Amino acid sequence: MKKVLFGLGLALLVYGGYTAYEFYNSLGLSPRGQATYQTQNITIDLDYGRPYKRGRKVFGGLVPYGEYWRTGANEATEIEFSRDVVFGGKPVKKGRYRLYTIPESARWTIVLNSELAQWGKFEPNYDLDVLRVEVPVLNPKEEVEQLTIEFQPDENGTQLLFKWNRTLTRVPIKWENPPISSLK
Repeated sequence: MKKVLFGLGLALLVYGGYTAYEFYNSLGLSPRGQATYQTQNITIDLDYGRPYKRGRKVFGGLVPYGEYWRTGANEATEIEFSRDVVFGGKPVKKGRYRLYTIPESARWTIVLNSELAQWGKFEPNYDLDVLRVEVPVLNPKEEVEQLTIEFQPDENGTQLLFKWNRTLTRVPIKWENPPISSLK
């Protein structure tokens, strides 16, 4: 009898957990997104929240100009490099970083920060910024409803693309074969 009750209790617990999970995912929160670039020389993983535009003014509205943005929704965006890279022309050691952006109408500042595991709109520890690079904003005709961050391979490595609404920015990421040895 105890085994039957235990089994019934376990089944009820699993069902309750699954129901809670489905309810949480149905709230309309921004889903998580991942982007991965992988070759035999390098792996770059990126994890971010993918908010929707939903008729709102995105840049200069929902995302204010000139302020740190976690580059997505919910948890802060994180990027991980399996080896040392050159990110937007600046050297970065292999490892995991939070990725912030400071959007402006004509350019964005992309920031890598070594403080991890932040959720929501908490202010970052600016002293832990590892680098900042500026990139121009392009305004394609195609409108993107949901924030999309992806990799686009090129002859020198890959480009990290940020697309939302009618805004596109790109950051070149390069590495050397053999691994970059000049980084200290």
